[in-house]
Amino acid sequence: MNTIELQQMIKEADMCGDVLLIESLHGIGKSTICDSYAKNKDMHYEPLILSLMDVGDMLGMPQNTVIGGLNSTNWAAPDWYSRVVNAAWPLSLDTNKLHFEDNSFKQVILESYPKKITRDDLNKELCHFYGLLNDELQLLQQSKVWSEQSKRSVILIDEMNRSEPDILNAGLQFINDKRLHSHKLPIINGQHTLLIAAINPADKDYTVSEFDPALLDRFVYAPLDPSPEQWLDWARENKVNDLVRGFVADNPNKLHFMPKDGKKGSSNRSMTRIAKYMDKINNTLTEVSPHYIFGVLGTAVGSDFLQYVNQNKNLLTVEKVEEIVNKKPVPREFSKIVKRLEKPLKEIEAIKRMDLVKNLEQKYINTDADEATPYLACLHALPLETVTAYIKTLSQENEDNYKLLAELDKDKTEKALFFKILQV
Repeated sequence: MNTIELQQMIKEADMCGDVLLIESLHGIGKSTICDSYAKNKDMHYEPLILSLMDVGDMLGMPQNTVIGGLNSTNWAAPDWYSRVVNAAWPLSLDTNKLHFEDNSFKQVILESYPKKITRDDLNKELCHFYGLLNDELQLLQQSKVWSEQSKRSVILIDEMNRSEPDILNAGLQFINDKRLHSHKLPIINGQHTLLIAAINPADKDYTVSEFDPALLDRFVYAPLDPSPEQWLDWARENKVNDLVRGFVADNPNKLHFMPKDGKKGSSNRSMTRIAKYMDKINNTLTEVSPHYIFGVLGTAVGSDFLQYVNQNKNLLTVEKVEEIVNKKPVPREFSKIVKRLEKPLKEIEAIKRMDLVKNLEQKYINTDADEATPYLACLHALPLETVTAYIKTLSQENEDNYKLLAELDKDKTEKALFFKILQV
């Protein structure tokens, strides 16, 4: 399964109230995908790394209290749970943003609290009106009232098969009952908190517990194995360092590499980390520290990366295309500008050409034809099979950008590019 398919599965699991179990190698971006889903849906994101938690972290600390006149023990809310509750029900609420199932209860609240009400007061009024015990936050799991200020939560239960047995058992109660002892997960306007679990595969070089079939049956299983092409698309959109993207394009098998000796390897995460390092030193080769490269990527991949950097210090980038196009004197004829790019483009691999043209698209697609000259000149200079594949893919995946390119080509060359492709 790739990342796009996983994003769709998260959406479907949320719709159905199911719990996904994402299984993938480390550093793939499981937490990033879950975080992105939360941001896109305006939800609170709460990651729980079970391998780093003890019982107190997960459940909170036991404390004595009085319930119904009896001395009792319950669990103080841990910090993660407090954040989830506060997202669902802020401490102060605007009454004009509350929605009620029962108009009689609505009238009671609006008469006593015309503008603002605290969460505690709303809970007390709810318990009094409906005859509920006021011994817990009854607001969390009910459908009588909800607020526009409420946010649902995405809780990622990460590294589940690396956790201690008591933590794993607590996680299973989470999955089954959407609660931990007295800590009930919020329901907002009929929608429950979204739980997602994540594990590393038991058949790889990880110190993990293997889930039995009965345990797996509690989840919707989602094995994640994203392609290097998807990482490159993500890296392009997020302006990841050109040299790192070029290295992955040339060495897709090194994006996620685990040495047989069990030593440090590379992952999506470490590639992103080394890209930030290359940005910090501005790709200055004299400042590259081999020890730092090895520390991030491991010795095997780090050595290959250093060799690549030395061999590709003149990598063709958007900036270099612009430099070639605008080198003085700039020809008046567009065809002569195109001619300048033919040789540099011919000298790089097809996947790098495609990566370059997508970067140019991102920068120039919403400009006018004159400003977009570097983009258009690059397209006209590409081998016919490359530009044909690019435009076909663009028409299928981004119809808006396809139409914008057609307009740019019309204004610049009277549709010469599109006519050339139609003749193929």
